[in-house]
Amino acid sequence: MHLLLFLHSDDPFLTPVRLDEVVCAELPDPQLDADDELSAIITSCMIHGLCGSLAPTSPYMQGNSDSSKRCCKNNPKEFQEEPCVQEDRYSIYRRRNDRRSISVPLRGGTNADYIRLNNR
Repeated sequence: MHLLLFLHSDDPFLTPVRLDEVVCAELPDPQLDADDELSAIITSCMIHGLCGSLAPTSPYMQGNSDSSKRCCKNNPKEFQEEPCVQEDRYSIYRRRNDRRSISVPLRGGTNADYIRLNNR
Protein backbone atom coordinates (compact mmCIF):
# COMPACT_ATOMS: atom_id res chain seq x y z
CA MET A 1 0.00 0.00 0.00
CA HIS A 2 1.13 3.53 -0.75
CA LEU A 3 -0.28 6.32 1.37
CA LEU A 4 0.13 10.05 0.92
CA LEU A 5 -0.62 12.25 3.91
CA PHE A 6 -0.92 16.02 3.95
CA LEU A 7 -0.29 17.39 7.41
CA HIS A 8 -0.52 20.85 8.87
CA SER A 9 2.73 22.77 8.34
CA ASP A 10 3.24 23.02 12.11
CA ASP A 11 3.11 19.24 12.51
CA PRO A 12 6.37 17.93 14.04
CA PHE A 13 6.17 14.94 11.67
CA LEU A 14 8.21 16.89 9.14
CA THR A 15 11.55 16.45 10.88
CA PRO A 16 14.31 14.10 9.73
CA VAL A 17 14.15 12.12 12.98
CA ARG A 18 10.38 11.58 12.82
CA LEU A 19 10.50 10.87 9.10
CA ASP A 20 13.10 8.16 9.66
CA GLU A 21 10.86 6.56 12.30
CA VAL A 22 7.92 6.07 9.93
CA VAL A 23 9.34 5.82 6.39
CA CYS A 24 11.83 3.31 5.07
CA ALA A 25 13.22 3.37 1.54
CA GLU A 26 15.75 0.61 2.07
CA LEU A 27 15.83 -3.10 1.48
CA PRO A 28 15.00 -5.08 4.63
CA ASP A 29 17.68 -6.32 6.97
CA PRO A 30 18.04 -10.08 6.30
CA GLN A 31 18.29 -10.74 10.05
CA LEU A 32 14.82 -9.21 10.50
CA ASP A 33 13.38 -11.05 7.49
CA ALA A 34 14.50 -14.64 8.05
CA ASP A 35 11.74 -16.18 5.93
CA ASP A 36 12.14 -13.58 3.11
CA GLU A 37 8.44 -12.72 3.32
CA LEU A 38 9.06 -8.97 3.55
CA SER A 39 11.64 -9.11 0.76
CA ALA A 40 9.13 -10.89 -1.49
CA ILE A 41 6.50 -8.19 -0.86
CA ILE A 42 8.97 -5.39 -1.52
CA THR A 43 10.27 -7.08 -4.67
CA SER A 44 6.78 -7.58 -6.10
CA CYS A 45 5.10 -4.33 -4.98
CA MET A 46 7.49 -1.62 -3.87
CA ILE A 47 10.39 -1.54 -6.34
CA HIS A 48 10.22 1.23 -8.95
CA GLY A 49 10.04 -0.09 -12.49
CA LEU A 50 13.34 -0.37 -14.27
CA CYS A 51 14.42 2.69 -16.27
CA GLY A 52 17.38 3.79 -18.31
CA SER A 53 19.34 1.87 -20.90
CA LEU A 54 17.92 -1.47 -19.70
CA ALA A 55 14.34 -0.26 -20.23
CA PRO A 56 14.29 2.70 -22.64
CA THR A 57 10.60 2.14 -23.45
CA SER A 58 9.52 2.25 -19.81
CA PRO A 59 6.55 4.57 -19.26
CA TYR A 60 8.69 6.40 -16.68
CA MET A 61 11.20 7.45 -19.34
CA GLN A 62 10.53 10.94 -20.66
CA GLY A 63 12.38 13.15 -23.09
CA ASN A 64 12.57 14.09 -26.75
CA SER A 65 15.17 11.59 -27.89
CA ASP A 66 16.72 8.37 -26.62
CA SER A 67 19.84 10.25 -25.55
CA SER A 68 17.90 12.83 -23.50
CA LYS A 69 15.35 10.48 -21.90
CA ARG A 70 15.37 10.36 -18.12
CA CYS A 71 13.20 8.76 -15.47
CA CYS A 72 10.41 11.18 -14.54
CA LYS A 73 10.64 9.91 -10.94
CA ASN A 74 14.39 10.68 -10.81
CA ASN A 75 15.37 7.07 -10.30
CA PRO A 76 17.71 5.68 -9.36
CA LYS A 77 17.94 7.95 -6.32
CA GLU A 78 21.30 8.84 -4.84
CA PHE A 79 22.45 7.13 -1.67
CA GLN A 80 21.46 9.22 1.36
CA GLU A 81 22.98 8.50 4.78
CA GLU A 82 20.41 10.55 6.72
CA PRO A 83 16.88 11.64 5.85
CA CYS A 84 16.25 15.33 5.32
CA VAL A 85 13.36 17.68 4.75
CA GLN A 86 14.12 20.37 2.21
CA GLU A 87 12.97 23.98 2.50
CA ASP A 88 10.11 23.26 0.09
CA ARG A 89 9.07 20.52 2.59
CA TYR A 90 9.99 17.76 0.13
CA SER A 91 11.37 14.76 2.01
CA ILE A 92 14.47 12.86 0.99
CA TYR A 93 14.45 9.42 2.60
CA ARG A 94 17.44 7.61 4.02
CA ARG A 95 18.95 5.18 1.47
CA ARG A 96 22.23 3.91 2.87
CA ASN A 97 24.87 2.19 0.80
CA ASP A 98 24.80 -0.90 3.02
CA ARG A 99 25.68 -3.28 0.16
CA ARG A 100 22.30 -5.04 0.37
CA SER A 101 20.83 -6.00 -2.96
CA ILE A 102 18.10 -8.15 -4.41
CA SER A 103 17.76 -9.92 -7.70
CA VAL A 104 14.62 -9.17 -9.71
CA PRO A 105 13.53 -10.46 -13.12
CA LEU A 106 14.19 -8.13 -16.03
CA ARG A 107 10.82 -7.21 -17.54
CA GLY A 108 10.58 -8.41 -21.11
CA GLY A 109 13.60 -10.65 -20.67
CA THR A 110 13.85 -14.41 -20.58
CA ASN A 111 13.38 -16.43 -17.40
CA ALA A 112 17.16 -16.28 -16.95
CA ASP A 113 17.39 -12.47 -17.16
CA TYR A 114 17.74 -10.85 -13.74
CA ILE A 115 19.13 -7.57 -12.49
CA ARG A 116 20.57 -6.69 -9.06
CA LEU A 117 18.98 -3.70 -7.33
CA ASN A 118 20.08 -1.90 -4.18
CA ASN A 119 18.74 0.90 -1.98
CA ARG A 120 19.05 3.44 -4.78
